[in-house]
Formats: sequence, structure tokens, C-alpha cells
Amino acid sequence: MDAHSRAFSFFGGGCRRGIYDNVKTVVTTILSGKEREFNSRFLGLANHYLFDPVACSPAAGWEKGQVENQVGLSRRVSSPDGILRTWRS
Repeated sequence: MDAHSRAFSFFGGGCRRGIYDNVKTVVTTILSGKEREFNSRFLGLANHYLFDPVACSPAAGWEKGQVENQVGLSRRVSSPDGILRTWRS
């Protein structure tokens, strides 16, 4: 959760929606379909920063792939020194 706070501070804001794997720090119970019971501390973080947490479906690798593709995007727009210059370039 500290990483989220630091990232939102660095970028000057947060996201509208976050896609997460079903790790215990995020999801406490997997219900039917896309329904989840989120960890109360994590939900507090989401409510504080006003983003909607979405959990991946179990055994749906393509969903997790979408998340990992965003990591690749952030690496491509970063300079060699690791400092993010702009999302628009």
C-alpha cells in the first residue's frame, strides 16, 4: 500500500481504476463471477484515493496480461536513467 501512496504522490494523482490479481493483501474472499470481498485496509486506500479496484478472474491469464502490458508501457516511456519524462511521448 505504501507503493501506491508513493506512486500517486510522484505522479501527482491516482488512477480511476486499478486491476489487481487476487492476492490476500487485496482480496480476502473470491465470490461468484467478478464479485470480491476486498481487504478492508486496501479498500480504505482505494476509498482515500478514489479509485475503483477490480480483481482479475481466477484462471484468466489474459486479464493479468493486460496488467503486465501496462508495466511494459511505463518502461517504454521512461528514460534510461529511470525518470519518467512524459506519458505523451
